Amino acid sequence: MLGRLAEQLLARNLAPLVVTGVLEVVFPSGKRNLFGAGTSPTASIRFSDTRAVWAILQDPDLNFGEMFMQGRLVVEKGTIYDVLELLLRHAKNVPVSATVRTLDAWRMRLKPLLQNNLRGKARANVAHHYDLDDRLYELFLDGERQYSCAYFEQGDEPLDVAQGAKMRHIAAKLLVEPGHQVLDIGCGWGGLSRYLAEVAARARSPASRCRWSSWRWPANARPHPPAPAS
Repeated sequence: MLGRLAEQLLARNLAPLVVTGVLEVVFPSGKRNLFGAGTSPTASIRFSDTRAVWAILQDPDLNFGEMFMQGRLVVEKGTIYDVLELLLRHAKNVPVSATVRTLDAWRMRLKPLLQNNLRGKARANVAHHYDLDDRLYELFLDGERQYSCAYFEQGDEPLDVAQGAKMRHIAAKLLVEPGHQVLDIGCGWGGLSRYLAEVAARARSPASRCRWSSWRWPANARPHPPAPAS
């Protein structure tokens, strides 16, 4: 009964979104719904379980991607880009339905309970996100393993050089001098903190740790080259 209700609610909210093209939705009950005007693009998706349907209803912005990554929302025809185009092409012209307003209201009421991020839970969340095999980070980060965007002054320099340029640019804008303190919130592996401490006038840089079990310099970390004279 609840499964059928979820399917009906989702179908009711999908209908006004898909104005052009065709989107076929196969629900866990086996029911197939067609939305759209019969033009292109066309796509077909299938929900593998009723909880996936409820997840989309409860928080579509977050859970649409989550259900797709978990294999519970399966694209059977077309691509995920076709599906997104069908759903979003006319979304800005569709007024928010009473169903969505009701679900949003309940979600906001339950948010303090569902997202009660206590210190222990927060630490576990950080560990789950960051404490991965170092070989993964070596595939796409520089030697200091910095997450934020690099600064490509020429456009074709190596990533390590561009990250070094970014740190020099930040230090220059901060006008760091001896005795200054810099709080690096979300410092990752501490590359910027190391740079400020070693190069930028020996500033003291207390860091706000993000990666608990890996609060260490990368094995290939090396002293930073001297900053160019201004």
